[in-house]
Amino acid sequence: MAVMKEPERHADAVELSPTPQMAVREARPEKTAPVGSSYTPLETIEVPSPRLRSGRSSADAVAVAAPAAADPTISPEVERDRKADDERPATGVRFLPAAALLAVIFVASYCAHRGPQPNTEESYPNWQYVEQANRANDAKFKAARVAQAGLERVERGQSLGEVGGIGVSSWDIDAAVTSSVRDAVQSGNAQQIQSAMKSAVQNVPALPSYVKDEQGQPLVQAPPVLTPAIARQISTGEAQFCRVFLYDSCAEDGDTVQVMVDGEPYVVVPLTVAGTSILIPVSAEAPTSIAIKGIYDGGGGITVGARTSEGDFFSRAMYVGETEELTIGMK
Repeated sequence: MAVMKEPERHADAVELSPTPQMAVREARPEKTAPVGSSYTPLETIEVPSPRLRSGRSSADAVAVAAPAAADPTISPEVERDRKADDERPATGVRFLPAAALLAVIFVASYCAHRGPQPNTEESYPNWQYVEQANRANDAKFKAARVAQAGLERVERGQSLGEVGGIGVSSWDIDAAVTSSVRDAVQSGNAQQIQSAMKSAVQNVPALPSYVKDEQGQPLVQAPPVLTPAIARQISTGEAQFCRVFLYDSCAEDGDTVQVMVDGEPYVVVPLTVAGTSILIPVSAEAPTSIAIKGIYDGGGGITVGARTSEGDFFSRAMYVGETEELTIGMK
């Protein structure tokens, strides 16, 4: 058996005492790779630091996230103000609610100035009656803006053809207003007459700001005018005030008309689907002359409907400035 020689020690070598770590390392058996394998000892494998999505390592991230050390030269009051500034939202963010509110106000004002926007009149059921009135009367208005026109009369959903005016009956008479106006006329007091006449149109809503006069100013509702001929008929009991219900027969789009009685301005009516009742003096002896003038068209033509106890009466689709001359008579 061969005897191994202990290696020689250098004369200047210093003998070191083993540390605990060295003792553990010396106690650990040496790993050897199996034959034919590519085994690499664990101690020689380099494990990279985990990477974040931003590309920095976790060590870097910790370094970035670490709070900055307080500057000893800055007083606590200044430091507190600095933190308050950092937490305050940016100027643009602070003014966003105010800007949004201003935008809403601007849009609302713009829409109110423009007035209602056009709708499709043809999509409404009553358009069939308006179209019949169009075919019968459009030719009259090709060369004139004022003409005698016919109305399409409908009763209980059945079209009864064209008529030359609106019919009323005793069911439509308003005895209270008739008596009030008669007393005012007999008194001869102009102010009392004007006050009594206002009750004939008291249900008419206020005129919208988009309805203008010929000078482009907002149209002002004037008191109804009572002509001497009508006043005399009312004083003698020959004429009585009858209720006529005016409405927009198709799309409620701001259509507005002026009603004239015996050639004089009577009332301006903004048309709605809900409708408005006005009282018109009607003679029992002969029909009263009235006219309807187009003031504002919301789009697709001014579509006027009138309703009494005698049925519904539909005008053609009028244009602004056109005047349809009609009559209203007792049946």
